[in-house]
Amino acid sequence: MVIETGKPLSTLWLEAKESHPDQVLFVKIGRFIHLFNEDVDTVYSTGLLLDRHIMDLNSSSSGELFNVANANKFFKMWCMPDSILAEFLVEADNKGINYIFLRKLPAE
Repeated sequence: MVIETGKPLSTLWLEAKESHPDQVLFVKIGRFIHLFNEDVDTVYSTGLLLDRHIMDLNSSSSGELFNVANANKFFKMWCMPDSILAEFLVEADNKGINYIFLRKLPAE
């Protein structure tokens, strides 16, 4: 799924997730593949992710949670370099993960 638009990535992700609720959305940003929010938990539960690489985007440096007033925000993120994607997807397929890709092209 390639999207060309000026919308923020978080809005695009939410729209794609609503259209594909049972799919893990891999998001290509530059040379990295990202997972966000509940997709991080879905893939983590299979044992494919190391928890030390998961970023909690709601936490401050003091460990306190921010109050997220806008539902269009990411609260959890994980990423990997695209150079290991093929190997990762073999493992994801073996674990039975259903997924699609979201790639935002720059608006012209």
